[in-house]
Amino acid sequence: MMPLLYPYCHYLQYYATLVFILLLFPLPIAITVKPGSLEPVDLLYNNGIQAYFQNDWESAIEYLEKALHNYDKVRKVKQDCRSKCEGETQFHLNVTDGFFQDLSFFDTILKKADCLKFCETLLLGPISLHRLSREVENDFQERVPYNYLQLALFKTERLTKAIAAAHTFFVLNPDDEDMKRNIKNYRIMPGVKASDFQDLEAASHWVLYNAGVSLYEVEKYEEAIQQLEMSLLEFLSEYEKCRALCDGPYESEESEESKGEESSQDLYEVIADHYVQILTCRQNCIQTVSTESGKSSPTEGFLPSYFNYLQFSYYMAKKYDKAAECAKTYLVFFPSDETMQQNLQSYEALLGQEMTASIPPRENLRSVVEQSLMEKKMLHFAADSLGIPFTEQDLWSSRGTAPQSTKVKQRVEKSRLMSSVAPKENAFGKKDDNPWGDKQEDGDNLPFPGVTVTFDSAALKGSQRVVMDGVLSDSECTQLLELATTGGGEGHQGRRSPHTPNERFSAITVLKALKLALQQAVAWDGALVYHTVTEKVRLLVESYFNTQNPLYFSFTQLICRTAAEGKQENRSDLSHAVHADNCILDPEEKKCWREPPAYVFRDYSAFLYLNDNYEGGDFFFTDLDAKTVTAEVRPKCGRLVAFSSGGENPHGVQAVTSGQRCAIAMWFTHSEQNQEQERLEADELIEKSKTSQESSEMGDVKEDAASKKTAGQGRRWSGNAKNKIPKAVSVDTPKEKDEL
Repeated sequence: MMPLLYPYCHYLQYYATLVFILLLFPLPIAITVKPGSLEPVDLLYNNGIQAYFQNDWESAIEYLEKALHNYDKVRKVKQDCRSKCEGETQFHLNVTDGFFQDLSFFDTILKKADCLKFCETLLLGPISLHRLSREVENDFQERVPYNYLQLALFKTERLTKAIAAAHTFFVLNPDDEDMKRNIKNYRIMPGVKASDFQDLEAASHWVLYNAGVSLYEVEKYEEAIQQLEMSLLEFLSEYEKCRALCDGPYESEESEESKGEESSQDLYEVIADHYVQILTCRQNCIQTVSTESGKSSPTEGFLPSYFNYLQFSYYMAKKYDKAAECAKTYLVFFPSDETMQQNLQSYEALLGQEMTASIPPRENLRSVVEQSLMEKKMLHFAADSLGIPFTEQDLWSSRGTAPQSTKVKQRVEKSRLMSSVAPKENAFGKKDDNPWGDKQEDGDNLPFPGVTVTFDSAALKGSQRVVMDGVLSDSECTQLLELATTGGGEGHQGRRSPHTPNERFSAITVLKALKLALQQAVAWDGALVYHTVTEKVRLLVESYFNTQNPLYFSFTQLICRTAAEGKQENRSDLSHAVHADNCILDPEEKKCWREPPAYVFRDYSAFLYLNDNYEGGDFFFTDLDAKTVTAEVRPKCGRLVAFSSGGENPHGVQAVTSGQRCAIAMWFTHSEQNQEQERLEADELIEKSKTSQESSEMGDVKEDAASKKTAGQGRRWSGNAKNKIPKAVSVDTPKEKDEL
């Protein structure tokens, strides 16, 4: 017998009034909609919620599915109409007289407003019917209708659709404890397949992008190019759609007390406020489209990353002109990127200087960057002159847009914030200073026996640094080296290193290792050791450095660096150039600026070594000049180097001149918002494997008992609209809930 669902109500007071109204008006609200008009989304949504609370599941499904459909239709119409009217009503400000310039400008504004009204009314009906309240808009943005829909579908025994609706909600709301239980219990229902867990709102560009990267990692470059190019087109389309929807109504931040009062702003102040709001929304679109479903933050440098993958893929496909084009396009985003500049020089050697010079970066991407830079300059001007706050969000092409006065304010604010943790004469303190206040290192109370502190900060001539030994056993190192060899995704030696042309580079994340283990492509024991030991390191770092707040994983990789052609003589480059992990190192000024594109949210770094049978590859710390080496560490099995991620700890890796060097690289953050989402998925996979193992060990007897326990136990839904619906699917002891 299928388990029933029961609710957990926790927004009762907030929605008591709504429930009272629903009880007074038991039938769905009806309004007259002219033939040819689209039914209003908020009306359909409201009717769906009413039907839901009356246990009229069929009507609830009909209204909610239609509301979701019409919501998408309204957005598409608005996007198309804005695009159409943008093309038909261009600004022509070639009039020299200021009075007539104003008339010309507002004449275009009026024509554009008329165009939009005509277009939207023609396709949707009266515009006023399709203006959603902020609360309803937020519900659709947060996928709340799918939460209602999943229970209604479950109640009508449409299990596959119920699972897809539940998963669609859960992807964007992974912290919802009740839906976590729903998903967990859906997974153990008879006949449920992994393919049933679909994200119905998954952005197509992310699906194509992930497919392209997967093909790239297995060196299928021609196929990777096809997927990545299609993904890029979809990305730019979604980006433009997002920007089009920014041209919406003005969202005033006036208080409740001031509502209804006459505004004291004049015409140009009102226009400026509204336009800054629109520009800010447009700037945020890069982050919106760069955020994968289920992730709490955008993928850093997502748009430029297309051209990093594409330039190398085209190179491997021997399409050198396209590789040069993509390299030049990447440099539009990051003009000073040394690796890409070197790549471009390589393409120039293949194509010839004249032909390479004739290949421009992609025009549509150059326009995206130039448009973004212009908007940033306007927003910085508004912040500097009008006092309208603006914070840059994307991590590319951002420097140089702020006026000097704003930069001065930012530096002053940064100095004020840093003053409690750093000497005034240096943004991150000198080598012998301790910018970490009274925080002390504690090597006497490590949480794991057998782990010893080999070198502390004093021995390493710095602050917040440590080397530990005994973190791994020899057998664990062997298991992890085997995992790196079989699961790295690039063969034994990997692809060309992003840091030097003289080495090969391969990497595998914890989640990827576990997925490969489930597919029996790598040993499960090795993947489990990988997961376990990284958690061990997190606890060691927390304990040794006495962090006041918990640490979360920011990113984790098992990385192998291999000398490209056996032993290499007289190499002058490094395996990884000197850098800091959460700030931009400026060796000339001997400072480190904690600002994008650095990973500013990282707080601690750690490297756990697996072997020492190679030449070169020593880890080293330097001063802020990136030249003066303060300490060197020779890797070996089970040795851990850990340190704070800021400018107090610049570091690098010497060239690997022979053999293969493998280590687990880990970065940690105090920011829960910036924790690694893949890690959470990996934890869930581990938990799921334990649950499956326990279920198989317990056999059919417990399953029959659970069925008997839930059979005949009538459970009712209690709730209200703000309760956001279906709560835990339960196969355990049921609890009765009363209705309101």
